[in-house]
Amino acid sequence: AVVSTQSTGFLQGIQAIFKVVLYIIEISEKEILALRSFDELINYMKEVVPEKISASFEYNVKAIFSNDLSTEMRELHIEYKVLNEDMAHANKAEYLETKYELLKLQNKCHAHQITLLNKELQQCRAEKRALLAESEMRRRGEDVGESLIVMRDKKISELMREMEILRNENESLRKQLRKR
Repeated sequence: AVVSTQSTGFLQGIQAIFKVVLYIIEISEKEILALRSFDELINYMKEVVPEKISASFEYNVKAIFSNDLSTEMRELHIEYKVLNEDMAHANKAEYLETKYELLKLQNKCHAHQITLLNKELQQCRAEKRALLAESEMRRRGEDVGESLIVMRDKKISELMREMEILRNENESLRKQLRKR
């Protein structure tokens, strides 16, 4: 009987080694978990495990090789895949949360830029009104006021274009935030 179980172990090859290791861990789980260092584990494996196994060698060998390791390995492989998928989802959720926070920050920046551009536009409009009033008063012969007005009009047009671009970017960011 001993020879047949040993030859079964020999025929199973590397699986037999894993079965032995898993069996040792199974019968010694509580003791192994109670150990505090790697040195204690090595001493335990050298001194205690051989005594445990040799005490009822035939029973232990039959118990080791009667286990169907392939079923257990498939179950562990499935569990591993599920855990990997869970980790991937957790990482994706973390990435999306970070991206969401970044988009919110960009949105704030754009809103602040729009506010600043609105103030600058108001200043330009006030200057334009002042120049128009001055131009009206000196209509005859003085082109200086009118050339300043043309320059201010160009500046206002540029600012309006910048504001429109920022509004579009801001709206795009808001849509992205709503999707999340």
